[in-house]
Amino acid sequence: MSISFKKKSSITNPEITDLHIRIDQVDKELLQILELRADLVFQLGHLKKQNDLPLYDPSTEQESRTKIRSLVSKDCVLKVDEMGSLFTSIVECYRNLEEFHMNKDQVLNSTEKTLIDFSKPHTVVLFNFGYLSSSLYLALNNSLPLWNFKVFGKDIDADAFERWKKDRGVENIELINKDQLRTGEIFILGGCAESNKSLITDFEFPKSAIVFDIGEGNMETVTHFQQQCERKYQSYTFIGGRPRIYSELTSFEYADASLFYGKTFCWVTPNPRFVEFRTQATFDRFAKLIGAKPVWTDVAG
Repeated sequence: MSISFKKKSSITNPEITDLHIRIDQVDKELLQILELRADLVFQLGHLKKQNDLPLYDPSTEQESRTKIRSLVSKDCVLKVDEMGSLFTSIVECYRNLEEFHMNKDQVLNSTEKTLIDFSKPHTVVLFNFGYLSSSLYLALNNSLPLWNFKVFGKDIDADAFERWKKDRGVENIELINKDQLRTGEIFILGGCAESNKSLITDFEFPKSAIVFDIGEGNMETVTHFQQQCERKYQSYTFIGGRPRIYSELTSFEYADASLFYGKTFCWVTPNPRFVEFRTQATFDRFAKLIGAKPVWTDVAG
């Protein structure tokens, strides 16, 4: 039996290095263009809002796509349709970001009654710190920079966590131990049901605390916590959460502040029609401040 080997690449290391340098330069120039486009798009959005015009105009975007297709170079390594698809993705991303920022300003200025005053500093405790909960932190921190965040969980690499903080340029988040849990006012359960239960064994949430999970939002978990908070010595508010996010990523190192933009965030409770008004307004505001669309349901999954 003969064994064949693939021919080694003729590209030398200096050539690879040169290409990386050129790509880095293009990325720098592209970033400047994207920043300029974002500024122009947001200016246009504010003008449309002032004149009661819709942000999204399908006919205008179709004209833009047609124009872009006609400008694609014949020498481009990508086909016209491929470049058109790439440009469409960029336009849609800008539109989602524009919509989120418009909605966020409206939500932050809302006079709707909620369980807490979102304009004041609060302390949030995150149980577990994986991809979802770290992305949630970044999104909330963008909207609520006065809030403080604490992380409690097992097997979190402290050195990796500190490097991540430095890389992301954030300071209002720290690792804590179990003795410091009661300093929290808002508690977010970021792991699976079993992991969440193991972390809060023998822990009683403070009076008037707000608690929700983003790991599973299954009815077993919802029932467990709602029964617990109905005990005489408990008086916190719990709602199950189920963001419609599907990803194979698990580490906080990949956290993405825009992960929830435009996604559905299901609030799970046995009787959604009987949720108290201020409670619903509070949890809806959480979802909207991370760019998600809140939906109330009695079915998890």
